[in-house]
Amino acid sequence: MKSQTLFAVSVLMLIAFALGTNAVQTSRYDEHPQAVRVFYFGNSLTASSMPALHEELGKSAGKQWICDAFLGAGWQSWQHRNELFRALGWLINSETQNALRRGELTVDKPISKSAAYKAQVFLNGQWDAIIIQIFGSRLHYVTDNMWGQKFDGPIDIGDVEAASDIIRIFLKRNPNGRVFIYTVWPPMPAGKVPPDDQLPQWAIAMKKRFGQIREDEFPDRERFNYEKVWSSPYLGDHEKPWTLADYPHWRTRDYTEKVFEGIKKNFPDLWASGRLHHLPAGELFSRLNKKMESGEFPGIKTIKDFYTDVQHIRAGAPAYTIAALFYTGLFRERPDKLDFRIYNEQARYGEDPHHDFGEVIEITPERAKVIHETIWELLRTHPQANLRL
Repeated sequence: MKSQTLFAVSVLMLIAFALGTNAVQTSRYDEHPQAVRVFYFGNSLTASSMPALHEELGKSAGKQWICDAFLGAGWQSWQHRNELFRALGWLINSETQNALRRGELTVDKPISKSAAYKAQVFLNGQWDAIIIQIFGSRLHYVTDNMWGQKFDGPIDIGDVEAASDIIRIFLKRNPNGRVFIYTVWPPMPAGKVPPDDQLPQWAIAMKKRFGQIREDEFPDRERFNYEKVWSSPYLGDHEKPWTLADYPHWRTRDYTEKVFEGIKKNFPDLWASGRLHHLPAGELFSRLNKKMESGEFPGIKTIKDFYTDVQHIRAGAPAYTIAALFYTGLFRERPDKLDFRIYNEQARYGEDPHHDFGEVIEITPERAKVIHETIWELLRTHPQANLRL
């Protein structure tokens, strides 16, 4: 009888151990990593954070921040997805997309040597996390061509499925990886190019180099109301969404949150495990804007001063704000330890022929404090951040 009792206890202990082990494996991600290897998919609005400075910035806080980036000019998620499909030798059509969704495709085959270099870097590397910048204009849109590119058949180029395809490929190679969806701020309306005798020096240099200057370089700051645009509704997945309103309704709070909800629906386990996150830069700018307007951000009265042209943001405080947002999400800690002075050095931004970064907006300790507090408040309270800080 005694031996039977001991046997029963042993079995119960083994079951408890097994359940405990499983509980650990399925528990939410709550680590505070000291090192992160992260890959960025985006365009110049990801480049605005100056990825080349991230390793040094992380080191200033005692962290190892290793990153690489696939940044195409004006690129949307579907363009990155298509390059990954090509690198893997897959047809760019709905059949491939559906097979990937069902888990029927593998990514362990040799990568095409003719593939885009950054696609090869991503597919051949091991990554702890990816950050995908959203920049499209539709949640879902099936077509067999876009912007002069002909596909192998109809495929969904909307932000939800294009980003989801990238995530599926990432998780096949990095099953324990974390995913961050980075959404951006609304653009300003374009203004008018001043007469030649009124052009600033940077514009004179740009015209001399490129032969012309676009109206986008001179935004109509007076006409732009950040909060009005940011709080506007998304008007739907139309064929030509840019004709529907006088504001970019895909660069709003409503649209960016809808994109994230669609991705979240595709990856419920990733969300439940605490490995799917939203880094909402547009919402961060909204909160900063309110503080600026109430006099809490020394020397800056409106978020419009963060812009260089209709959508790019300036060197210094604006660029640092996005880098600090990335850091807080990746390392799950306040960005207070970061040496923000790195971003005050104009020379670090390199040649800027298109005046994307413009002149540095200095980061002072007082301004850094507001940036850090706002990021922390945002990622602790935003329902899609999923960080439990």
